[in-house]
Amino acid sequence: MPYNKPIVLINPPVAELPGSQIFVTTMPLGIAYIAAYLLKKGFRVKVIDALGLGLEKVSGWKHGLRLRGLTIGEIVKSIPNESELICISTNFTSQHKVYIDLVSRLRERFPKKKIIIGGNEATANYKRFLKPEGADYAVLGEAEETMLKLANALSKKDSAKAIEAIDGIAYRKNGKIAVRKKKGFIKNLDMLPFPARHLFPLENYWKAKRGHGPVNKRFTAIISSRGCPYNCTYCSSSVFWNRHWAARKPENFVREMQHCIEKYGITEFEIEDDNLTLDIERAKKIFRLIKEKKLGITWTTPNGVRPEHLDIETLQLMKDSGCTLLVLAPESGSQRILKEVYNKRIDLENIAAVAKNCSRLGIKTTAFFVVGLPVEREDDRQKTKAYLKRLARIGVDEVGVFPCIPYPNTEVRKRYFKGNIKGIDSLNIGTVPEWYPNSRAVNNYVKQLYITFLLYKAVFHPVNVLKMLFDVISNRQSIKMERELINWKNRLLKGSWFS
Repeated sequence: MPYNKPIVLINPPVAELPGSQIFVTTMPLGIAYIAAYLLKKGFRVKVIDALGLGLEKVSGWKHGLRLRGLTIGEIVKSIPNESELICISTNFTSQHKVYIDLVSRLRERFPKKKIIIGGNEATANYKRFLKPEGADYAVLGEAEETMLKLANALSKKDSAKAIEAIDGIAYRKNGKIAVRKKKGFIKNLDMLPFPARHLFPLENYWKAKRGHGPVNKRFTAIISSRGCPYNCTYCSSSVFWNRHWAARKPENFVREMQHCIEKYGITEFEIEDDNLTLDIERAKKIFRLIKEKKLGITWTTPNGVRPEHLDIETLQLMKDSGCTLLVLAPESGSQRILKEVYNKRIDLENIAAVAKNCSRLGIKTTAFFVVGLPVEREDDRQKTKAYLKRLARIGVDEVGVFPCIPYPNTEVRKRYFKGNIKGIDSLNIGTVPEWYPNSRAVNNYVKQLYITFLLYKAVFHPVNVLKMLFDVISNRQSIKMERELINWKNRLLKGSWFS
């Protein structure tokens, strides 16, 4: 007989700077998968989506920040007395202080309940959570099967032996931290139930219209695969997934889309795969199925796609199936940086070709750049600037330029940043955090790249600029830049610019 007390899954609130707005608010797919899996196995589940339930709620907090979502106190009050397992999703390094505060308050209020953390931040930084006054267990990496085993083990009177047989967890044992390394991942993703979207306040997310990419109607995040086999030195995916990649069958993926359409009226999908087109024939089958079934949807790839295999025929198929935006990730215009520093196996000519074909077909494109490491030379910066100009001339619709953040356990962190980095888990005003090496110069460079791109876009594609302004006036998003401009416009009209 399964454990009959509700397992609590928490999506924490988000810390933000006064006068700012959080960048992304979308249903947490990871928790939704875990909830669905536990329900399928006969467990009771209670989801506390503190962000989703309080998207319009802002309260004072600490560290000069404010919280968006339910307060820590409100979360604590929402925990059922009968629940013994409290699980917290921790995905973002910048939100580490929120997670620590939540764990601390839960431990203070419920000294005997088991607190479990999971997600990217827990996987990379479990030692910072597993203190006597902190969490009891950290689930490392992919969580469904591990969480099931842990819940089963903790429901037994003599759980110690059962826990020692579980891989992919870290926990306190005899005053020390014991780590059971992740040995395997789910090979057959089709055996997982669809995410338990019914447990989340979807209407709140739809009203906010702040997805990972541009959104206008009812939308959801969705994945057709997990992980990525590449090993880019700055990417946290290889830390979390250990370069593992697994894919759903096209039929299973499209069936979930149909389920979302029929049950929730969702027509916009954000495909969040780390590597959607790794197996291009599988990807093409997905696109064909969407087209053949006449789903009437639109979809984007806000997490990015690699350019290999994306010829004009494939891009046409993608457009015909509803693709409206592709995110490309050259990261740098310097081949030296790509090869020697980022270990990014990518051809800049391929990206340029894809961007050009997308412009011809009417698919919007975004290009991401990661800059600022101390090993970046002036000639590297000039090559990136020249490549950005080239993309602007080709017709790329927007760019995102970010400092290369040394996330825990990434190769970039190990090679170029020694020891603990004071301030890495703090929010900062502006693009480049204050703790970043030579932050002022990097910040100026980032601003210069944005200004350069906008000027070139205005000169070479003035009609697109006019279309963007029309979208902003009519509150329609086709790229993320428009969403930010729409939010700025609406806040000005409401007189709440600094709220």
